[in-house]
Amino acid sequence: MSDFFTLDVAFSDYHLVFPVAIGTILAALLVIIGIKSLVTRLGSGPQDSRLSFRFFDEGFDRKKLFGTLACLFAYVLVLNLLGFLLSSILFVVAISLVFKPTKDKRVLAGIAVSAVCTPLAIWLVFGQLFDITLP
Repeated sequence: MSDFFTLDVAFSDYHLVFPVAIGTILAALLVIIGIKSLVTRLGSGPQDSRLSFRFFDEGFDRKKLFGTLACLFAYVLVLNLLGFLLSSILFVVAISLVFKPTKDKRVLAGIAVSAVCTPLAIWLVFGQLFDITLP
């Protein structure tokens, strides 16, 4: 029974354990939500409403959706090239610019401070203090 609670993972792969666990849990929850939605849709309403399906609400913000997807894709691509710290700083700047509607000097200063401080704090605490390998 003690082997059940033991992970036999190389030190260089420790950073993969948590994302895989969270991804598995999220995938299971996605399936559960999908089944629940399907059961609800089939069990109620007239026949016409069951056949009409919209993935997105009308008037959803395409810029934010596709901007976020582009930022995530670019973050994954540059992570190995630039390392965790610089890639994360650029990602926070990019995602903040996608979601912030106004871009005056005060907002840009806040984005810059947040973009530098947050990844730096994560890198210092997890990468240096706790010696956890970061991507």
